[in-house]
Amino acid sequence: MEVWIRRYIGIVSISGSALGISAIAGYFSLHLELGQWLVLLAVCIFFIWSAYIGLRIIEGTKEISMLLQALTVQFLQVPIISFPAFTYQLASGFHLDFIYSTYEGLKLSIKLGSVSKFGFLEGGELVVVGINIAALVTMTLITKCLFPSPKTKAVELTRT
Repeated sequence: MEVWIRRYIGIVSISGSALGISAIAGYFSLHLELGQWLVLLAVCIFFIWSAYIGLRIIEGTKEISMLLQALTVQFLQVPIISFPAFTYQLASGFHLDFIYSTYEGLKLSIKLGSVSKFGFLEGGELVVVGINIAALVTMTLITKCLFPSPKTKAVELTRT
């Protein structure tokens, strides 16, 4: 894996996790229902997991499992979906969103921060569909490391 790609993936993972945890820290002082606490706990675990993966990649791990986990973290941040019956968006750090909404039409949104939306029967009449282009680019770089082209020097990866 090229050094700049390893650093990029690590920095994106660690800084995005730090932003995500700091953004949801304020929720701990609120009176929440059990279901909301469980979602908050799951999001915290996701951010801690992402930071751990980023740290391992920056340290130079050659484990395929770490790259696959980094790929999964980015994959979870690609879709933006909001229908009357279901809402889902998870992103931390820098996100460049290409979105279509029934209210605003097509738009490009550039944000730095954390977003975590998950819900059932909370979407109203608005329909929003989009992708996080920044996460898609990061997925492409990780995939390039997992499956190098024959022209590039293959990096020895280990299975664990």
